[in-house]
Amino acid sequence: MSESPILQMLVSGQNDLTWYQSNLKKLKSKYNNKFIAFHNKEVIDVDKDFERLTQKLQEKNIDTSNIFIKFVGKIKAIL
Repeated sequence: MSESPILQMLVSGQNDLTWYQSNLKKLKSKYNNKFIAFHNKEVIDVDKDFERLTQKLQEKNIDTSNIFIKFVGKIKAIL
């Protein structure tokens, strides 16, 4: 029996989040104080500005509903 597209998307998303957590230290050293867009355990694009990052993704015709965008910083922000 094949998995439904929704289940595949959920599993893929969980795998990406696990990858992100496992690689956070390396990501912080490489992309400190930047937003990263990632999917399928791979960084797609990076920018210091969130709006500019989403614009670059749109220009590349990347569907932002299927990727994660996270801010990577060595210092935790308190909100």
